[in-house]
This record gives sequence, C-alpha cells and structure tokens, in this order.
Amino acid sequence: MIFAYISCQFKRQSYYYFDTIMTVVGALLAAGIQYFVWTSTQKTGNISLAASEMISSYAILATAYTILMPAAEISKTIAYQVKKGTIIYDFVRPLDYWKNIFFTQLGKSLYLTLFTIFPLILIYVFVFKINFMVAKDFGAVLLTLLVLLLGYLLSFVMGFLIGILSFVTFRNGGMLSLYTGLVMIFGGGMLPITIYPHWLAAVAKVTPFYAMQGLPLLTLTMSEISWRQLYPQLAWLLILILITTQVYSKMRAHIEIAGG
Repeated sequence: MIFAYISCQFKRQSYYYFDTIMTVVGALLAAGIQYFVWTSTQKTGNISLAASEMISSYAILATAYTILMPAAEISKTIAYQVKKGTIIYDFVRPLDYWKNIFFTQLGKSLYLTLFTIFPLILIYVFVFKINFMVAKDFGAVLLTLLVLLLGYLLSFVMGFLIGILSFVTFRNGGMLSLYTGLVMIFGGGMLPITIYPHWLAAVAKVTPFYAMQGLPLLTLTMSEISWRQLYPQLAWLLILILITTQVYSKMRAHIEIAGG
C-alpha cells in the first residue's frame, strides 16, 4: 500500500513535465543572480576569493534545496483539502492521514530529486563551478545523508503543523508567509549563518529553522563536519513531533467541513 502511494504520486508528477522545466529554469535564473552578485563582489576586493566561492556555492545550492523541502507544499495541500472538504475522504482511508500525506509527498520528492535536483546540481557544478564538501570517508558520506534526511523530516513535520492549523483557521497563507520569512532569516535561506553577526548567528542556531535548512546546506559546503551536528536536528524533530501530535489530535476534533 505504501509503495502504491509513492509510485502513484511519482507517475502523477510526470504528467506536469512543463512545470518541471519551468522550475529548473526559475532555479537557474536565481542561481545565476547569486553567482554574478558574489563574483562581482569578489572582484571589488571587499571579500576574499575563498569566502566569495563559499557564499556563492551556499546561495546557489539553497535555490535547489528549497525546492526539495516539502513544508510549503504540504501546508498548501492540507489547506486546500480543508477548503474543498475532500479531507474527509482521507480521514476514512485505511492509512493514517499523516502517513497518507507523507508518502504522497515522498513520491513528489523522489520525482523532484531525479528530474529537477539532479539536473540542477550537474549544471551548478559544470557551469557555476560550485564547491561541494568532499567526503573523505564513508562516515562523512553517511553523516551528510543523515543531516539531509533529518532536514527533510523536519520540513515535513513543520509543514504538517502549519497545514493542520487550517483545520480551525481555514486558511494558513499568513502563517506560511511567516514561516518562509523565518526560514530565510534563521535558516540561512539566502546566506550562510557563518557570516551573520555573532548575536544573530547564536539566536539562529537554537531555532528549528537552522536545523532544517542552514545545517544541511553548511554540511554540503563546509569541509569540517561532526556527528554533533545531528544533536540539534534530533532534538527539534522530537519536540516538533510531540507538539504536532498534540495539536493534530485536538484540531481534528474541531475541524469543520461543509459547515459542520
């Protein structure tokens, strides 16, 4: 059953190939702007070559990483289901609602990874010459994959939490906009946390947004990584799961569909 959810959504995404092409084009334009901005900044002498390459690599990778993060897509999907009333059909399915959402989104993410992220990464490497962290051993590769996986799971839980708020608010556009802004600032959505003022970097590092996006992106672009990087991700994942579980159980009891 689980495989059916994933494969069905994977196939469904293939019907929207034009949207996939436009997503790649949009990401390339955003990456191009970042590349030329930081290249020009380096030429002025206001920033070193090494720092310019690290920041531009980070910013360019962020354009692809943001596409893969499921929070916005999940929250919009749940809000749409609530608005149309179709969520009631998902409630009575044999698979739990959150599992339904997760495996459906996983199918989308697999499609995005194969047909959007991989092409973008290849173009970024050969055109923009971005610098990836070069894993020295299997342990480093495993750590990188775990950090990326935990970042994805954090994004899913956050998106699900924002989505289920629409059970009582009916719309979550404002909350989603707030979330996007917080990710941009505290998650290093555009620039690495390492170049922030010390006080702002200290605040950002204790937020779930840093564990969700900033930490995975730094893991891909910084040469020094440690297993301790998993601690804040695991801690925030546990906290958000506990909060979301409580909110979901209470919100579901008060959901109104078609006025009742």
